[in-house]
Amino acid sequence: MQASYVMAQPDCLGTVSIYDERGRLIRSLFKSQLLGTSGSFSWNGVKEDQTKASIGVYVVVFEAFSLDGSLLFSGRKAVTLAGKL
Repeated sequence: MQASYVMAQPDCLGTVSIYDERGRLIRSLFKSQLLGTSGSFSWNGVKEDQTKASIGVYVVVFEAFSLDGSLLFSGRKAVTLAGKL
């Protein structure tokens, strides 16, 4: 999974988390990372413990904060992790 973003203002902090279908956090891609005005991130289907995640539906949560900590953006997207046929 690859996603791109464009921020309305510079100097934002971003967090990307991946949750399974039960709402359990399985991977934090980054937390409070300084974002550029545009960029991208990807998830290769690997969990926090470096094992492969099961085939299924996952929720990617992207949040952006200003440097003073106020929430500027919060978005969620369901993605499907598939395997070889």
